[in-house]
Amino acid sequence: MSVTPTTEPVIAVELNLPGELVRQIDAMAAQNGTDRSVVVTELLRGRLPATLAEVLSPVHEDFRRSGMSEAELDALLEEELRAHRRGQ
Repeated sequence: MSVTPTTEPVIAVELNLPGELVRQIDAMAAQNGTDRSVVVTELLRGRLPATLAEVLSPVHEDFRRSGMSEAELDALLEEELRAHRRGQ
């Protein structure tokens, strides 16, 4: 274990976690392109969103501020999907 002026020493901690929780942590790590220890550290520091609603919150807020109606959004998304399928 090396210590530099800009980092703290890393201490290994063994945890007994249910398999499903480990799979969720691993899935979060894969989504973020990182590893299990980073995800656990970020969760403990309160930096990772815990729910899909929290992840999408900025998108929802931007939509609310845009003044666009749900019908307008639906039409926009449908048109973008058609364009994508046409290869444009």
